[in-house]
Amino acid sequence: MEEKEISGLIKSERDEEINSAGDKFYHFEEGEKLLNLVTDFNFGDIFLGDIYIRREYLSSEEGDHIRLLHTEICHKENKPRATIAMFHGMGQGSDTLIETSLQYAKNGYKIETIDFRGYGGSGGIRGEYTITDLQKDIMLLLKEVDTDIPLFVYAHSMGCMVLLSFLMNNPGLNISGVILVAPLTSPPKNVKLDYFRRFVAKMIGQNLPEMIFNPRGNASAATSKAYLLKWYLTNRKAVPIIGAKQMAGLAEYMYHFEYNSSYMRYPILVHLGGADEIVNNEGTKKIFEAFGTEDKQIYEYEGYLHELHYEDCNKEMFRNTISWINRKFKDGGATKVGAIDFDDVKIAFLKKKAPFKHWKQLIAASVIVYYLIGYLLMVSKVVNKRRHEMLAFWPYQLYRLLFGKR
Repeated sequence: MEEKEISGLIKSERDEEINSAGDKFYHFEEGEKLLNLVTDFNFGDIFLGDIYIRREYLSSEEGDHIRLLHTEICHKENKPRATIAMFHGMGQGSDTLIETSLQYAKNGYKIETIDFRGYGGSGGIRGEYTITDLQKDIMLLLKEVDTDIPLFVYAHSMGCMVLLSFLMNNPGLNISGVILVAPLTSPPKNVKLDYFRRFVAKMIGQNLPEMIFNPRGNASAATSKAYLLKWYLTNRKAVPIIGAKQMAGLAEYMYHFEYNSSYMRYPILVHLGGADEIVNNEGTKKIFEAFGTEDKQIYEYEGYLHELHYEDCNKEMFRNTISWINRKFKDGGATKVGAIDFDDVKIAFLKKKAPFKHWKQLIAASVIVYYLIGYLLMVSKVVNKRRHEMLAFWPYQLYRLLFGKR
């Protein structure tokens, strides 16, 4: 494995203690250089002072030969307090989680991340895979965690939907807590997910999975940081597209997600950006209230955008998260994850489908079709040859015509 010692990128005289437990918030003076460094690094070890970053490829287990980029970040010598498994959002990879990963690593945690198939530095077809497909990558990463220390799971944006759906299907894992940042759980306010749109998306996804759509994501609305916006717009690891199959699958999850929220039973912490227009905060709050756990907490940071890890509220968010984790240790809620029986881990769609809600639209469409057929029969002079006012009774007239009754 390639090894490289890098110095100077995470040093700052502004680092500060943020609580009585001695946890510190580290100011990364060279954020753009750090992001570019990890973007260009895909295999081997990098040492940043007392922290190492190790990258390797894991093979998917379905026989489709997809290589998935796995990253491990930890202190070189000290035994980690717990593992935090992190999952990125749509159009990204684990690179954008680097500063957050280093924050936790320097405070005594071991970070495990994976680039979902089709994203970041992983293989696979770009924009191809459904949420159910991406759940397999969560299971693959869980096979890499240290079973002798507690496990927390952490996700951003679309990664939250992948993680939550996985946890809803697997309520028996010994996970000490779930942390969600700007979660995508319901349709954005400018997106309608009625039955007709989902039906069309499903048909296209099944028959033309290679068709590419514009997800209508505004990169400048995601972050206030110029260097991160530049990374989004110029880096080849960023994938600002979505395939028809993935779009259809994502629509189905968002439509049925609220109906399944009671199956979320793990302790959960949610962070929202008050000015975030990428996701639907109101929809997330509604789902949050319906989560089937009493141990839940939510923070909203007014005026901040989607990439909360890089917004100026990141210190406050880190303090809130680390304090929440500390309470888990204090209350005995953080216990070692232990061995996981992966034969019992379920990879599947959500447990329940939402009840059909579009009866009015269905009735209206049926009436329109009914009269349209009658009109076509009338103008073709099959029925209603003399009495156009009988248009509404065309089935009766057709019956009389077919059976010879004039």
